[in-house]
Amino acid sequence: MVEKRILEHTIDLLIENNIDTFFLVTGGAIVPTIDYIGQHPKAKYYCFQHEQAAAMAAEGYYRTTDKVGAVLTTSGPGAQNLLNGVCGCWYESIPCNPGQLGFQETPIVDSFKGFTKFAAKVTKKENTETIVKSAIKACKTGRFGPCLIDFPVDIQTATSTFTIEKITHDKVIDIDLDDKVSVLGDMLNKSLRPLILLGHGVRLSNSANKAKELIERLNIPFVVSWGGFDLIDHSHERFVGDIGVYGRRGANFAVQNCDLLISIGSRLDTRQTGGNLKTFARDAKKVMVDIDFNELYKGRGLNIDLPIQSDAGLFIDSVINNINEIPVQDINWLEKCSYWKDWIEERKIREDNTLTSYEAIKEINKIVADDEIIIPDEGGHLIWCMQSFKIKNQRIFSNFGNSSMGYALPSAIGAAIGTGKQIICIDGDGGFQMNIQELQTLKNYNLPVKIIIINNGCYEWV
Repeated sequence: MVEKRILEHTIDLLIENNIDTFFLVTGGAIVPTIDYIGQHPKAKYYCFQHEQAAAMAAEGYYRTTDKVGAVLTTSGPGAQNLLNGVCGCWYESIPCNPGQLGFQETPIVDSFKGFTKFAAKVTKKENTETIVKSAIKACKTGRFGPCLIDFPVDIQTATSTFTIEKITHDKVIDIDLDDKVSVLGDMLNKSLRPLILLGHGVRLSNSANKAKELIERLNIPFVVSWGGFDLIDHSHERFVGDIGVYGRRGANFAVQNCDLLISIGSRLDTRQTGGNLKTFARDAKKVMVDIDFNELYKGRGLNIDLPIQSDAGLFIDSVINNINEIPVQDINWLEKCSYWKDWIEERKIREDNTLTSYEAIKEINKIVADDEIIIPDEGGHLIWCMQSFKIKNQRIFSNFGNSSMGYALPSAIGAAIGTGKQIICIDGDGGFQMNIQELQTLKNYNLPVKIIIINNGCYEWV
């Protein structure tokens, strides 16, 4: 072990754990750390115009690469500006490692505790290695999420020794998983109208292909949450649609008429269930698979008949390995779900023959390449996108849980940094202004982002 400045050990440890891309807004208190990052042969850094945009870019980067990004800001107002972006990562279970360093002493750990997996201030240089390693481990152990370290400048520049090593991340798996899957098999055999719901947890566990195999093995219709919207092409014969308050009517009809609902990696929030929980999947037995114990046992009036706390991928593996027979299903159920999927709702044609918002999104859908990434912002145009887009091997996502206006542009920048692919940013004339300063970042790095602005009269839904 070599004695070096703690900031050097910290950056070396992050890079050893594949956290080698840094999103930052500079400030006097982090100059030593940024200087070291700039000279490190394995580090890449990108300078943003606003701290919240840097955090949102780190989210877009992770969603498209599965690599954690590190966000660096100075202390005080710099760190305070991070909060909105960190909240977005928290609600979407996106791991990132924000760090604030410096002199304007806001009690930042207390401010961020409610929105992070781990938050700590380094007060003694002897504790630094433990704190940094704990943050790296926490962000991708169990339910993913952001972690924060408050790094005073005197600790940054103090010297110490670190053990630079790979940090392991533990997966959550129900100790009775196979037994519960056996119970699920019995439930499937008794079901005439089963339905699978795929959520964001399937994406977070890198299990999109497994989910498709599961659907085809069991021959069961499936619906998606918005977080699981792009897991499987919408042309799949068993796809019915996306559910919820803003979902497709046919998909909601399938939920309301199934007799067994298997939810995998979806937290079943009230935008999906509606406010009257007793009427959600009204006659169905409900199976819920979630990595978070607190999501399974919220005690909010939604009765779960078979709760399973597990990583979504491990659950799907167990089902594939243990349920060998395709359940006997009512052929009318399959036909009915197909009918609901193809149910076309007529849109009102404008008298002046201009495109409605829905028609505009459908036209965009026609020209977007099959492998491109689409990131809509929040509000009306997000709803229009999700209600009108049909996925054909593309990615489409937004920050659904926190829904900050101005999310799409910095997230698109992060996605472009991570993938090098063309990113389609769909924004509104109101939300775009919230992070319009990041056009400078886009220009600085000449990133392949196409921006489509929907003029809806500044917040007016038309």
